[in-house]
Amino acid sequence: MKSRDEKIRRGDNSLCNSLPKSNSNDVVSYQILKSATSVAANYRASLRGKVRLPNLFLNLIWCLEEADESMFWFEIIEEEQIINLIQIN
Repeated sequence: MKSRDEKIRRGDNSLCNSLPKSNSNDVVSYQILKSATSVAANYRASLRGKVRLPNLFLNLIWCLEEADESMFWFEIIEEEQIINLIQIN
């Protein structure tokens, strides 16, 4: 999962860099980077044992919530046809 997390984080950076420049796209880009880095930070803290039960479960739930928020922003990109997400892969 850690390598997947790193891949997602790098992919989010390249996705955000590929968005056309506009005020609304800047907001979407900022939100994606914010939620994706939050997933990575909380997951990393969970792996390093800095979080103990039951907070470990809360951290992992927080990761899921932030991942869901990232999906929300990806869906906006897709629905608004800002860029073709398939091209990014």
